[in-house]
Amino acid sequence: MSRFAGATGLAVARVTSQGLQFLLFLMAARVLSTADFGLFSMAYAVILGLTVLAEAGWREYVICCDDPDQVRNANTVALASGAAMVVAGALALAVVEMTSAVGRFGAVGLMLLAWVLLRPLTVVQVGVLTRAGRLGSVAAVQWSAEVASFAGGAAALYLGQGVLALAWGKLALLAVELTGYVVCNRGLSFRVPGRRAIREMVVFSREILSARLLGYLQGNFTTLAIGIFVNASTVGVYRAATRLSGTAQEVIREPARFVGWSWLRRAKDRDDAGTGDGTAFRTASLQFLEIVIMVGCALLVPMALLAEPVIHVLLGAKWNDAAVLLALLSAGGVTRLVSTLSDPVFPLLGKPQITRSLAVVTTISGVGCFALALPFGIVAVAMSDIVAGLLACAIVVVFLVRDGGLSLSQMALAACPALAASCGAVGAFAGLGALGLTAGAPGLVSLVLQALFVLAVYGACFLAVRRVAVHRHSAPALNHVWDEPVLSRPLHEEALTVSTAPLRVAVVIASIGRPTDLGHAVRRLLDQTLPPSRIILSVVADTDVPPGLPPVIEVVRGPRGLPAQRNTSLRALAGEPAIVEVISGPKGSAVQRNTGLLHLAGNSDVVVFVDDDYLPSRFCVERIAAFFAAHPDVAGANGFLIADGINTPGIGVEEAEAMLDAYDRQPRPDPAPLRDLEGLYGCNMAYRTAATEGVWFDERLRLYGWQEDIDFAVQVSRRGRTVITNAFAGLHRGVKGARTSGVRLGFAQVVNPIYLNRKGTMSAGFAYKLMLRNVIANHIRTLRPEPWVDRWGRVKGNWIGFADALRGRLVPERIEDL
Repeated sequence: MSRFAGATGLAVARVTSQGLQFLLFLMAARVLSTADFGLFSMAYAVILGLTVLAEAGWREYVICCDDPDQVRNANTVALASGAAMVVAGALALAVVEMTSAVGRFGAVGLMLLAWVLLRPLTVVQVGVLTRAGRLGSVAAVQWSAEVASFAGGAAALYLGQGVLALAWGKLALLAVELTGYVVCNRGLSFRVPGRRAIREMVVFSREILSARLLGYLQGNFTTLAIGIFVNASTVGVYRAATRLSGTAQEVIREPARFVGWSWLRRAKDRDDAGTGDGTAFRTASLQFLEIVIMVGCALLVPMALLAEPVIHVLLGAKWNDAAVLLALLSAGGVTRLVSTLSDPVFPLLGKPQITRSLAVVTTISGVGCFALALPFGIVAVAMSDIVAGLLACAIVVVFLVRDGGLSLSQMALAACPALAASCGAVGAFAGLGALGLTAGAPGLVSLVLQALFVLAVYGACFLAVRRVAVHRHSAPALNHVWDEPVLSRPLHEEALTVSTAPLRVAVVIASIGRPTDLGHAVRRLLDQTLPPSRIILSVVADTDVPPGLPPVIEVVRGPRGLPAQRNTSLRALAGEPAIVEVISGPKGSAVQRNTGLLHLAGNSDVVVFVDDDYLPSRFCVERIAAFFAAHPDVAGANGFLIADGINTPGIGVEEAEAMLDAYDRQPRPDPAPLRDLEGLYGCNMAYRTAATEGVWFDERLRLYGWQEDIDFAVQVSRRGRTVITNAFAGLHRGVKGARTSGVRLGFAQVVNPIYLNRKGTMSAGFAYKLMLRNVIANHIRTLRPEPWVDRWGRVKGNWIGFADALRGRLVPERIEDL
């Protein structure tokens, strides 16, 4: 399963999870009392805090680690941290039971201590699967676990377990998750880490843990404080209101995140390809802000106005006290809509630190407002959410104007139609109540009729006010925002730029252990008639970087691991892209190339992957740009190889330079495609960037990544032609050294084709011929092996691969254990 499909599966699993949890909440609200629900909320808030401390950053640590022993260390430390938090939780529960009259708090907490113990171990298994790129497996397990949680909780409610039913649901989720992840990872293994390893893990997790604790306090501080200073019944009412308003806000926030990043990223690319003055980015930001506020008000304002019938219909009469809280919290959600814009804007401008600062400031202001309001009652607490939201909105607006380059007047103009329409809806709803037009209608019918009326008034007012605002102020950010679909506008404008400027060609080179050879390749790229827009060197360690780099090179450093490197990339993209950028990450051809793709972040028209021992013709980049501009149906291409030293001892640099100079003096070759290919040769392959969106090199093909180039090319070929052409050329030196051992390569020669055939990216005939040709060659040439090839090692690896295949154990990752 591709990474894109896995990510899609995770999104579906998340939607399913939210739906099932909300449905179980509605069922529980019909059965439990407000005090019981509040009791569970308090107990779970305590348990969640212990779990956050126990999980630390073990999942992220595993994602970034390379050594299998580090995974075993993480399993041990995760279980130990869970056990430590269980002891702390048991002591806390004992104190609560002795000093409090709260009914089943201890029983619920005691049941959920199993969650604290095993949850850290579970997230480590998620990290292992994520590191292997098996997002589809994660999605399948999560979906199964949520179904089990819903079934377990619903069954326990039916059997009369009361508040314990919600705890049973959580334990069912944990049991299915842990079992599923362990099965996917083929078991668990533990190793007692040394002091140095423990110190390394603690240092790694420190920043992650601090961020997690901040998020925990944002979501659970109010629950704990109300429980301590008021009572469990009030907690239950408040949590019910926050659950309903929070669900509505999540419906807005999640799609807005996806659309905002996608839309603004394309606008940023258009700016980079054009004048670079940021006009497209600012215009897209204002359009996005208008849409978010329009949709958010259309959902939250009716919920605030109809809070009483919503509570009565969904939860029942015993929850009526939550109606006023729901109205106030929904209004508070409106004040936070502007903050949605800050999530993509500042990282895309290369200022992610502002996002972190905003999170800290808004958390502090929220907690401060809550603390001041708590002595005045629960309604005052809900009102303080509006005050905190207004403060957060003001702070975000200041940063957007000062650091985001947006105009305060145009932001106000973008928000004006939705806010004016909200006021109109409030007035119309007040008139509807005064006239009593829905009196006597059943509860659900009355709710639907009132909601439709409010939405109709809101929509009419919005369109009227917006029309007036556009005509009077001639705001360019608001004009024609509805004339074209969101996703069609950037594509249309990009298509216009192709014919007026050369295509931007970026080059990605994955390398390890061959800095001198990599230096020769970089110098050839810097000597092009049309320089590449970017040259990204994806390495593992500082020793892989070529010595004596020219002074024009800018080196971008980042911590090891894809998430951290992606953040480094976003910061680097704040200004003009560097000519050459060096990024470090995990070892392996596939993962290093993915690291380069992530760092590239779509900021090119064509991306070229070359080996570190590939030397291009001086006209290579210029002719790649011309070839893709002339053939819009081509998604990927291999160029002409002047020579290939892969089956020889290798070609020296001086000999290669002489061959390249001789080729460059010849007449320009025919730039047409020669023929279509099933896959491309990885030493030099160029792709149209638009065709690679959502396609990744398979990181299960570890280390040398044998045939990962075929797998990638076949996926891209579903979006356009993959061809070979004489339009551009280069030379593959075939340097020997820093290569995978013969045993490992022989294993990959058998297992990888079978794996890719089952995956669907290599035909059975191609896989059979490829495997048979290499296996026969290895056995025959053991009689007279080449000095530069470990034929006996390859034969041994071939038979290990066959043995695994016969046992049904097709695990390409095993190459790392050989």
